Amino acid sequence: MTMVLNQSGFQQLIDENREWLGKQPRTLERDHIDMILRLVREIPPDWINDLHEEFPPSENHPPLTPRPTVIDIVHQFHDTYERLAPSFGYETREETREFDPESPNGKLMIAVVKEMFFAR
Repeated sequence: MTMVLNQSGFQQLIDENREWLGKQPRTLERDHIDMILRLVREIPPDWINDLHEEFPPSENHPPLTPRPTVIDIVHQFHDTYERLAPSFGYETREETREFDPESPNGKLMIAVVKEMFFAR
């Protein structure tokens, strides 16, 4: 079943996920996922559609992808996280620096994004 979320409903879902996550043992992966949740909390669920209306395709601006996939979101988060970590004095684990969707970390990130954006 699909449904449209308004901003407050979207934020409530993220808050509920963060509340559950906060009860889990503290690990690098948990902190990683919490960072994702904090970053995306302010993104409206229909943000891509809004961009289509505000910036219609033109010769200089090809059409936007209608909706990012789970893997698109996970890769973007992972790459951004790895890029920013050193500026916060944080050294990421060598074994998770390259995103691997088959690793426990990769599977967890995919599951979180699926639940946040594509479930229900």
